[in-house]
Amino acid sequence: MKNSLLATLDYLPKHGGVERYYHNIVSRLPPQDIAVLTQPYSGGNDFDLKQDYKIIRKKLLTHWPIIWPKWANMIPYLKSYIDQNKVEVIQVGQVLPVGNAVYYLQKLKKIPYIVYTHGMDITIPQAQASKKRIMQKVLQQARYIVANSSFTKDELLTLGLPDDKIKIITPGCDLIGDTPDTARVEKLRQKYSLAEKKVLLTIGRLEKRKGHDMVISALNEIKDKHSNIVYLIVGQGQYENELRSLVEKYQLTNQVIFTGSINDEDRSAYYQLCDIFIMPVRELSDRDVEGFGIVYIEANAMGKPVIGGRSGGVRDAIIDGETGLMVNPNDERDIAKAIEKLINNNELAQRLGTKGRVRAENDFKWLDRAKQVEQLIETI
Repeated sequence: MKNSLLATLDYLPKHGGVERYYHNIVSRLPPQDIAVLTQPYSGGNDFDLKQDYKIIRKKLLTHWPIIWPKWANMIPYLKSYIDQNKVEVIQVGQVLPVGNAVYYLQKLKKIPYIVYTHGMDITIPQAQASKKRIMQKVLQQARYIVANSSFTKDELLTLGLPDDKIKIITPGCDLIGDTPDTARVEKLRQKYSLAEKKVLLTIGRLEKRKGHDMVISALNEIKDKHSNIVYLIVGQGQYENELRSLVEKYQLTNQVIFTGSINDEDRSAYYQLCDIFIMPVRELSDRDVEGFGIVYIEANAMGKPVIGGRSGGVRDAIIDGETGLMVNPNDERDIAKAIEKLINNNELAQRLGTKGRVRAENDFKWLDRAKQVEQLIETI
């Protein structure tokens, strides 16, 4: 493979879907032909030592008020590594601001680049004419643009970008074939007193677009009929206080549990613990949107039915009526009906979960995604 550098602000061990997306692709590329330039992060040194590819951590954004733009800090780091290591292709992790630096560097070094896009990184900047204009320049100059879903590709097409430049590479799933530790699952069941309970689960940052509040409102609609439902909210975020207030308002403190963050080793156990994975994501007024939703595939990989919102790239993650149910994310009654439909029909829930697992195993292998990226790089 041609020698390549991935430049990204977000990378493991920082938690997030984008961070895992990049690592799962990079870790399957020839290690001698790939390196990652990213930012320092707590636990980064220990993580880096365990990888067989090179990771360089630098402060890519400056916080000095006299230096503008903030991404200018990236250019000397990029240029130095490219010169010393004969980089042939740059992979851009964020169209803004990493793309800014690579765009201007490309004029000097004439090195082709690929840009990864994930949804809201394309939708949100369109609200500001200046950012939209810069974003279009970066994307137009790219050799290829990788979109994480058909939704993201559609957004790129509205910017006037040619169809043949855009390649859809959805996330893969790293829980395929994972068998959770039965003892670990049982320990969690006891920890949260879930015996004889029907468990709903959401894993993700506590952000408004994820729809935790709508699940809580839906539970309020059906709590008298289904007092045995417990909703596990896994993750942290700035929306937590608002969610806790909503739980208290509806007197659901016995049915909603905030677990906080969990480590990667426990992810499969939490999925195995639940009866239904639910995340009714929605698009916000500032066009903050879910670009794909790998958590739906992860839950499916563990044989669980999923409920998702009709929004953004979720249509690529869930086949409605086959691997899960799609709902109106702004209608708590529609969400409540979907919950009841699966709670009251074990056969349907099992069928959706089984089909979801087969689809995850067949269509969402990370090795396939890495091969797609490798082929793109080789055609440049």
